[in-house]
Amino acid sequence: MSTVYSQFGQIIRYWWLFLLSGSALIAFGVMVCLMPVTAYATLTGFFIAAFVLNGIAEIGFGVMNRSNRWLSQGDGSRKRSNPRTAKRAKCRAQSNL
Repeated sequence: MSTVYSQFGQIIRYWWLFLLSGSALIAFGVMVCLMPVTAYATLTGFFIAAFVLNGIAEIGFGVMNRSNRWLSQGDGSRKRSNPRTAKRAKCRAQSNL
């Protein structure tokens, strides 16, 4: 239970981020109602910027973690794939049958 309170405390510490994002969303909603074409063009620009920045961050993450092969395995395991160990494990599994 104490971890829930500590996480909640960390969220409350940055209350101004919620206020800032809420204010921006309300302002953008009013802008959509008053000037729909300009608002959609602005929204398109925001999405393009978000996709480009996300792509740059993903490339940076991949370059920084290129030695961690387990990140790309997709099965959630942290073990590195080694052909010799995989072959031994397969032999062991067959001998146990």
